Amino acid sequence: LMAIQLYEENGLFRRAADLEGVFLNYLQAMKARFPEKISFVRGRGLLGIVEIEASQEEWKNLNDSFIREHIHVHLDTQRETIIFSPPLIISDDELEQAFARVGQIFAGVFS
Repeated sequence: LMAIQLYEENGLFRRAADLEGVFLNYLQAMKARFPEKISFVRGRGLLGIVEIEASQEEWKNLNDSFIREHIHVHLDTQRETIIFSPPLIISDDELEQAFARVGQIFAGVFS
């Protein structure tokens, strides 16, 4: 309960809600850029899920690339999804930079 109180006091829930549209736009832009690989995106607040159609080798390369770039995501090859959940304190610029790096990773793996 203390964690929830701290989130509320620091406006983190509001922050996630405020950034939701921007965050979902970044996910949709990734889908538009890689339509042959990204079949579906969805999200709420700063929690986003991208459904990926990739080979085992591409999944391995995605995982290795995210680790190398220090981008923390959850890859689930069974469900063929990547879950994005940036910290609630992320700035607009940091979010933009993160998705630029994600785009570079996707381009490197999928081209």
